Amino acid sequence: MRKTLLLLVFLLLPGLIFATDYASRKAALAPDDEGKIIISANNDYVAIQLETEDGQFNIGTADGRMLLYAYPSRPWSSWVTLNVDGYLYVNNPPSPGSPWTGVLPVTEPFVLVPASGDSNRITGGWTARNVFCRQTVMPVYLVYTEDTTGTIFIHYYIENRDDVPHDVGVLLEMDTDINHNDAAPLGTIFGYSGVAENFYGPDSIPAFWFAYEDPSGPPPLGDPDQLIAMGILDAYDAVRPDRFAVGSWPDFYRIDGWDHPVPPSPYGDSAVLIWWYPRTLAPGDTMVVATYYGLGHVVAEGALSLAIPPGVTIERCEYEEFEVTLLVTNTSWIPMDSTEATIFLPDGLELVPGETATHHISPYSIPARSTGSTGWRVIPNGEITGDLTINVMVTSPDVETMTISGTIFVPEIPGRPEAELLTPEYGERTTCPDQNIEMRLRYYAEPDILEFDFDVNGEGYILTSPEIELGDSTLTFTPSTNWEDGDTVYYSLNSFADTMGCALVAPVSGMF
Repeated sequence: MRKTLLLLVFLLLPGLIFATDYASRKAALAPDDEGKIIISANNDYVAIQLETEDGQFNIGTADGRMLLYAYPSRPWSSWVTLNVDGYLYVNNPPSPGSPWTGVLPVTEPFVLVPASGDSNRITGGWTARNVFCRQTVMPVYLVYTEDTTGTIFIHYYIENRDDVPHDVGVLLEMDTDINHNDAAPLGTIFGYSGVAENFYGPDSIPAFWFAYEDPSGPPPLGDPDQLIAMGILDAYDAVRPDRFAVGSWPDFYRIDGWDHPVPPSPYGDSAVLIWWYPRTLAPGDTMVVATYYGLGHVVAEGALSLAIPPGVTIERCEYEEFEVTLLVTNTSWIPMDSTEATIFLPDGLELVPGETATHHISPYSIPARSTGSTGWRVIPNGEITGDLTINVMVTSPDVETMTISGTIFVPEIPGRPEAELLTPEYGERTTCPDQNIEMRLRYYAEPDILEFDFDVNGEGYILTSPEIELGDSTLTFTPSTNWEDGDTVYYSLNSFADTMGCALVAPVSGMF
């Protein structure tokens, strides 16, 4: 027994030495941080810290566990690149012979912007070739039916401040490290395998991706109590990227160029790359790209894992579609053949046109101790709101039928604003030199101050104009100077919308 134990130690020792050696060599790559200023923001669940000199950041949990390398130590191994007309600028010192043209110079200092509660954000920006890019990172909450968690909203606002057009794109690299597992396995709607993968838009970009603390990946093979990070690529205010890749951090940290190849090879130290391809911006034009990374909510039962957003997004007074992602893990030692999954939606939800309820799991035959996946695009129809439960059934001739369920909150869209004339009546004659204009205005959510336009004799007024007063149900215009005798006054509420994007169907006009 003693000889066996000694042999086991000698067999394991080279791997332990290699892992320790790699970690030490990677840590030695960190630049000198003497004199660097770090600022941070957090909520109850997640935290982000950023170096003000270059805008590099890393992310962890509020209690100090890593989600990006090597939180809470100084950030350096994740970066963002701005592509301007094919010239690449990065907020990380490029090495000799690299494809980057130069370092992004900070032209808007990075500062912590306090807000009520714990909604602080960090913002600042760079300029390259007269194109400005502002990075804003902010902890936000994800509120589920039964619990709440947090994530970091990562937002880039880009403006062409030149007098000529520019083609502008963004590439974000994030070095995943889940609670000291720098080789965290990465999964998407298409499963996980430890092999580098590319995903291209628009149809093959997963809505969510996951990074697991346990080397075995998601439950049931992985520990159900492990720390799991989630990235959001196509939900809430995220802007769907054009390309997404999971793979090796050493390969991603020093890319070969904008179109960096990612062959399907095994990786250890893991990372992701997120591309938003260049768009042509005329002088003064702007664009926005955004993503999320933080903690995630995965419902897990048996060999199934189901990812559903906590709530539905409303845009322009209409429900946005969302994605339901299913992972199926074969926990046996034989393949699971002919595996299918069927989704059952409650009243109030329906599949988007062209979507089918029953899908083949990809791969159709799941190898032993491996994972397959599928997903559906779903949209509310407004018939029922509140907490709605989605059920999924998985069948295979090799296993018993399995089921899993999850819940999503569907808010009510109460209706569009309505307006009607009160005083003066249309065409009425009045002798009041300071005659007010009043309209009855019904609205069901907070007014959007950017979606208001009131016109009097060709002069426009916004919601914050001193002549405008908005009550609970009445809109009043008080002239700043008296009307002249014999004046004919034409007025119109051209636009009014609330924060749900619900707007007037048509302008409401009058004259006196």
